[in-house]
Amino acid sequence: MSFSAQDVAKLRQTTGAGMMECKSALKESNGDIERASEILRQKGIIAAAKKSEKSSEEGIVTALIANDKKSGVLLEINSQTDFVAKNEMFQKLAKSVTEIALKNKPKDVESLLKLKFENDIISDLITDSIAKIGVIAR
Repeated sequence: MSFSAQDVAKLRQTTGAGMMECKSALKESNGDIERASEILRQKGIIAAAKKSEKSSEEGIVTALIANDKKSGVLLEINSQTDFVAKNEMFQKLAKSVTEIALKNKPKDVESLLKLKFENDIISDLITDSIAKIGVIAR
């Protein structure tokens, strides 16, 4: 099955992957966008594992205090470069994780990573972000 430039664009928009990766995944999936998305996700997990082994000296710290002023969260998420730390997707990730942490009050990082966010858990959200923008969360 063949695929069009619109298919590549749609896959890029939904996954955040590069054009060549999308073309390769569409070719491998015979033009099936859903299957191509899954292929990219699996490749992203592998890429994320490789990236997580690298040092991460840049990043941001987010803070949030509960409305009752009795609790708060201070969260650090690191990246390999300051360019990534300034990325809008990276900053949204940090904000979302901080809000979830404040709402659920996990006892440690492991517990935080297991919490649900939309249709995923935090650890999967971070893995997807690593694949898309090079985030390393520590």
